[in-house]
Order: sequence, then C-alpha cells, then structure tokens
Amino acid sequence: MDMALKAIELRIGNYYQENGTYYKTTPNDIINLIRCEASKTESDMQPIPLTEEILFKCGFKKDGKSYCIGYWDCDFTLEHYSGEVFYMVNVSESLKFGPEIKYLHQLQNIYFALEEKELEVKL
Repeated sequence: MDMALKAIELRIGNYYQENGTYYKTTPNDIINLIRCEASKTESDMQPIPLTEEILFKCGFKKDGKSYCIGYWDCDFTLEHYSGEVFYMVNVSESLKFGPEIKYLHQLQNIYFALEEKELEVKL
C-alpha cells in the first residue's frame, strides 16, 4: 500500500514516483505538496519502495541479509528482516539497529545526514 508523501519528508533531489515514472524532487514539487496538504487534496507523488534492485542501483552490495556501501569496511549497512522493511545496523557501538527504512527518499535523507554527501542513485 502506498503512503502519501509529505513535504516535510522531502529534500530537493530526493526521488519519488508519479504514475510509475521516477522524478527528482524540485523546489516546485515541494511547494505543490505544501499546497495539496493545505487544501487537503491528494498529490500523485508517491514514495518509491526500497527494494534490493533499488539498493543495487544506489551502489549497495549484498552480503547475506546485509546490504552495504562505503569505501572502508561498509561504512553504511542495512539489513533486510521482513517484507519491505530494511533497518540500519552498526550505527555506533551503543546503537546496533537504527530506524526502519521503507522508501528511497528515507534512505537518501538518512544517508545524507550521516555521510554528509548525496547518495548516488541510478534509476
């Protein structure tokens, strides 16, 4: 089931889908979402579910149940536990499991926050 995107969740450059086509978020997209939210109308913008195929298109490699990316011993690691849900792992010594990640824009945002660079996505 698709969830509605919220303007607060998106950064410029995040990917979303509309009618099965992928797009990169622009400032106008965010403004349009804000207008939809204010008028309580639905937007056609939908999140892109995170899948193994999408992870590979982002440069992740698979190792068992883990997917990792990075130059030094997999700096950024996700694990797949059930259905469409991935979890960050090995975030720090005190935090073994991080947030649940279901959508590409969530992965892009958390990757940017932790790595201080954009995640390269080749859709």
